[in-house]
Amino acid sequence: MPVIILTSFAKPAQALSFSKKLVAQRLAACVSILPGTKAVYRWKGKDKVGSEVLLMIKTSTAKRAAVEKFISENHTYELAEVLTLSVTASKAFGVWINDSTK
Repeated sequence: MPVIILTSFAKPAQALSFSKKLVAQRLAACVSILPGTKAVYRWKGKDKVGSEVLLMIKTSTAKRAAVEKFISENHTYELAEVLTLSVTASKAFGVWINDSTK
């Protein structure tokens, strides 16, 4: 079963570099990069608004833990966003994700 893991970066170049590493290491079949998102959040007691680049990391359930570990060890943020969504995919797309992450 595929999963989508969401994380975000402040800069597009960081997001692209990170995405390429995930695919090259076969941790992800595909990473969609969504630039121009706004984040409204509270950090260290202060309300903040910032621009972010959202990554949608498409991977297999078998690689979920490895992707989460990669994010925690390589992300530029002090506290990296890691949100994992269980999804249903078409059979062919699910096979492609599994094959791409072997």
